[in-house]
Amino acid sequence: MANNAAGKRPVDKLASKSYSQLQKMEIKTWKGVFIIALFAGIFGAFAFMANSDSEAFMSSYAKVSNSRPPATDLETGGRDADASKKRNITCKTEKDCSGLICPMVVGGDKPKCDLIDRKAGTCYCGGKCGDKYCDSVEKRDNTCPKDCNKDYSESFESGFGGWVPKHQIDCETDASRCIFNWSIKRSKQKAYDGVYSLAGYLDGNHDDGTIWVERPFEVAPNSRINCEISFYLWSENDSDSNQWPVLAYAGLKNPLKEKDFSIIGRTDEVAGQWKKYSYSAQLTSDASGKVWMAFGFGATSEFQRTYFLDKVSVSLETILDR
Repeated sequence: MANNAAGKRPVDKLASKSYSQLQKMEIKTWKGVFIIALFAGIFGAFAFMANSDSEAFMSSYAKVSNSRPPATDLETGGRDADASKKRNITCKTEKDCSGLICPMVVGGDKPKCDLIDRKAGTCYCGGKCGDKYCDSVEKRDNTCPKDCNKDYSESFESGFGGWVPKHQIDCETDASRCIFNWSIKRSKQKAYDGVYSLAGYLDGNHDDGTIWVERPFEVAPNSRINCEISFYLWSENDSDSNQWPVLAYAGLKNPLKEKDFSIIGRTDEVAGQWKKYSYSAQLTSDASGKVWMAFGFGATSEFQRTYFLDKVSVSLETILDR
């Protein structure tokens, strides 16, 4: 008994040692759980901060994206021809569109003015005549036959098609300055092709006066050009007397007076019918690559008359040297 009291039995020592190891294991396990929990908390905090920053970034990006200007032609693929992606810039001439920046692509690199019925038009990026690409406005108005693979034709269904009414009478430049009544308007009263034509009214009170419509066409520069124009004119009466001259013009500058025109026929040759008139000339274009075509009629007697003009066709052919 004394020996047992003085020392522990082997079995007691083994139990004590096992208990001590168990305590150490519990301590290690508790520390491990604490460390895992600590790392989990830190990771969760970082995840929350990253998510908050991401939402803030996406919100800022959305605001920036919504504030960006509309995509340019270069961003959307360039060529502006098919839809004529028009800008909110009004114009009356192509000079008004000089501030429009167009992409460097064939068929969409030139600032142009889409002008209908002589009212304020809209700027757009289109093609140049001769670039072998027909943009949508060139196709609609037939302004560049060599690119659109057809001759020009206009029957004034959606406007003047680029034709501008003009007039001239000598007495307007006199010191007394006479009053000259005239007009050229689109009308549904008569039509050779479609629904509309041009109604030209002229007061011949002064035994004088000329009215016409004119427009420029782009051609190959410094080249010989065959120019042809034809149109239809409607006369109410048939008369062998008091017929007025029917006029046409082709030149490098726009016509200014009656003397610039060629007489290609007479009015009142058929009553209540359309008659076709034609004119041709050969020109040598200058460096601008532009020719002017015009047609109309003049007064030679003191009557007030209205004639209708419709279905004008223009052919401009470059003469190639062989």
